[in-house]
Amino acid sequence: MSTTAYEHAWRSTFGTLRDRNGAVEVTCVSETCQDELGPICRMRVVAFDPSSGGFSLERPNRSEFGRSMVPGRVVRVLASDETQRWEMITRVAGHGEHALNATQQVSVILMSPPLRVEAAQRRDYYRVSMLDGDPGSQPLIPAVAFVPADAPTVLATDAVDLFPGAIRAVVVNLGAGGIGVEAHAADTQSLQPGRYRCVLRLPAIDQPLNIDVSTVRVDALDNGTHCYIGMRFEYHDDAHRGLAEKTICRFSAQVQREQLKRFRSRNL
Repeated sequence: MSTTAYEHAWRSTFGTLRDRNGAVEVTCVSETCQDELGPICRMRVVAFDPSSGGFSLERPNRSEFGRSMVPGRVVRVLASDETQRWEMITRVAGHGEHALNATQQVSVILMSPPLRVEAAQRRDYYRVSMLDGDPGSQPLIPAVAFVPADAPTVLATDAVDLFPGAIRAVVVNLGAGGIGVEAHAADTQSLQPGRYRCVLRLPAIDQPLNIDVSTVRVDALDNGTHCYIGMRFEYHDDAHRGLAEKTICRFSAQVQREQLKRFRSRNL
């Protein structure tokens, strides 16, 4: 595909998403480490300038993600229509308002023209936001905690606090490859030096999963009082991997289906 045709193809995808109230997947990354474990959110395309490549995304109501989308932030955007998938690296240009019609305006995040665009490959693991529920709804995951990796296997989340140094956190996103959480900055300092084990109880699963994790990224939030922590799962063996992946993927797929239903119903 020639450069001109390539440019036309991805711009066409964005135009289609804009016209259909479609959404893209946005992940906070960095220029030096474009990993899969940054904060993530699905956001609606409300405006697109085909001449410059700049676009505007509806700002999510969820404060946890909005706190990460500051001007200058580097993000990865995954965009897909029925025939093509694109991955781009771009920056947050600022925040503003966009008129949907004569009477309705929405808050938007303004995105710069992309720094790089390439055809996207399907990933082995998909992470799903765990904070996309309706305001006031109960957490999608009732409990997550971290204990030292050499601690005995935890068979009930109620027993987590029996382990010295146990840390509780809020689950921001989850996939078979890793987990993103939000924790107090003081706890983050404890998690960084070494390996910890994630004790994760999913709805309808009585016994929690015990999976070793390694910290991949730490992003400060709220002027340093809280941090977003991206962690990669470290499986013991193929049997352990198979059981955990099956459990997490089944749960994540169900959450994603429910999120897409809500998203489509809001934009009919």
